[in-house]
Amino acid sequence: MSEAEWEGLSRPSLAGDDGSAATAMLFTNVADDPAANLTDVSISDGELVVKQRRYGWEGRDFTTIPSTTPPSYQALGDEDNETLLTAKFELSALADNDGAQVAVNGPKWIDGVISTLMEQRDLLSTLQGLDSADTQAAERIAWQKVQDAVQFNFFGGFLPLKLADAYDGTGDNVLESEADAIDLINRALDALSSNNNLEAALDPDGTGIFDHYDDPANTGTEADFLAYHAGNRRNQVSGRTIANLRGEREYKVFSAMGTTDFTRFGFWRRESTTSARRNDGVQQNVIRGPHGGPGTYAYSPLDPTNVGTLQNLSFPAGGSASYTGETVALQGTVILTGTANVDVSWATPTDVNAATSVGTMALTISGLASAAGDPLSQGGSDGSAGNEIADIVFQSCLFVWAQPERTIAT
Repeated sequence: MSEAEWEGLSRPSLAGDDGSAATAMLFTNVADDPAANLTDVSISDGELVVKQRRYGWEGRDFTTIPSTTPPSYQALGDEDNETLLTAKFELSALADNDGAQVAVNGPKWIDGVISTLMEQRDLLSTLQGLDSADTQAAERIAWQKVQDAVQFNFFGGFLPLKLADAYDGTGDNVLESEADAIDLINRALDALSSNNNLEAALDPDGTGIFDHYDDPANTGTEADFLAYHAGNRRNQVSGRTIANLRGEREYKVFSAMGTTDFTRFGFWRRESTTSARRNDGVQQNVIRGPHGGPGTYAYSPLDPTNVGTLQNLSFPAGGSASYTGETVALQGTVILTGTANVDVSWATPTDVNAATSVGTMALTISGLASAAGDPLSQGGSDGSAGNEIADIVFQSCLFVWAQPERTIAT
């Protein structure tokens, strides 16, 4: 075929960015296992859909109350009955975003805490109204769920002293009356209702519901949640502002897309936090993850390469070809863009069966850099010092004959 004839060929183009014209799709992600729990990634109906295992606080043993087995931050649900989250991205919106990340926000921690407190308060009110010894165990469990929601979901493991008393029993650390439980829950709900109310409730010099907690590093010693940061000139809780506490999300899923004439390609990633206080033990301001990611996706209206037969003159024995395109990458949370060059060569197998090698492929990724111009480096592409990485080279990857479609797979 002459060069003029080749240039005159009509090639399919993307009718839009919604994936409806795509005949080829590719997804890559980390292995699915109990720790990562990536469930499914797909493109359909104009959307990139990411489904994953949801994480939260679970594992409290209610066999005995007070329980000696507190909950832990873990994947929710049992095997084959997992609790899932779904993040949906409009492909056209990703394509129009010039390679910048788009976020799908999960629920706020505070909303779950408020929901739990209201539910258990109403349950306690009903059970207390029955005035029966038969409901006592259920009342203890309801109070424990209130304590857990505040201690773990909101404060990341620290329980305010004014909510620390047992529901009933003997000793000093017991509510004066069971009716006090309803009053304390209402005070907590009022504190969570606004930034001003929360800051007042945390004031260590006031009488708020969240003024102090028992320091786990020094049992019996009162510690303050709230501290004034002179440099920032504001009150903070473990480095977080009051607005941060009330606005913190359980998770966020991000995606960014790159485009060429014939392909759309991108990645997705997930960030999670363990509480509204966003802490991991003694470490402050911690982002968890990757919880099943990151992963990549690509789609195109161009059909996958299909040789069909060894006599296909488009793939001559001993021949080679080069393809140059673009790519996106992720280092930490920084988006990088660069060039991808693929070199392929065709072998001369005498007999082609499934899994027979019919050639080699080499991939070179070059010039990866952030939008600020910071190159991919061993020390990070956020402007910090590090060893710059000019090229990433994958040499002599085999590609094989796949039956029964006889499609070249790499």
